[in-house]
Amino acid sequence: MDNYIFFRDEDDQDAANDAAMFPATACAGLTPTAAGGTETTLYLDPRDNMRLLTGADATVAYNDSIALTHSASVGFDVICQEMIERINAKGPFTVVCDIYGTKGADANVIGDGSITHFTACAITSAD
Repeated sequence: MDNYIFFRDEDDQDAANDAAMFPATACAGLTPTAAGGTETTLYLDPRDNMRLLTGADATVAYNDSIALTHSASVGFDVICQEMIERINAKGPFTVVCDIYGTKGADANVIGDGSITHFTACAITSAD
């Protein structure tokens, strides 16, 4: 069975990009993306490869990404190690980041497995 990774920002799950779940096999890479080492972005494989190859859309990136904010005191290597542990988890459902749940704002908290270094989560969907 595939492992699915879950992300939720500080808002309730009532609007686009408040939460997302992806197959772990879609993870394409991690990069530090903010000056000062306070953000790491997870990039995921595009879900519609044909859009990448044809017409005017060929110049636009259609991959999903998750920007994860953390303290500069947490090294990129530590973030990578913790992300890989969750990506390679047995699953079928692995929480990577649940800002809303860890704040105790949700009666159905699922943030127990959330990486505690993350203070914000910005989900960008290609849809």
